Amino acid sequence: MYRQYIPAAARRPLDAITAGPAFVRNARMDVLASNQLARAFYSDLHTSPANQANLARFNFLDPASRRFAEPGSASEEGRPAGSPARQTSG
Repeated sequence: MYRQYIPAAARRPLDAITAGPAFVRNARMDVLASNQLARAFYSDLHTSPANQANLARFNFLDPASRRFAEPGSASEEGRPAGSPARQTSG
């Protein structure tokens, strides 16, 4: 997989951010660098080889991403956000 080089000058500010998760991504949504909190918060993104540290792939294809959805939300139920719920009549 193609990876872009992130210079140390870009990594230092990430490591200095300790109040929350922070990461650098490219236009293809590949996570190129992240601080310690981002690696902990998005641990499933980094541990699954299928994701290849890609946010789009993680959000749409990995069931582990559902932990970020609100309970009962469309995304938690596997529907795209904004799509109507299918109702059955009885």
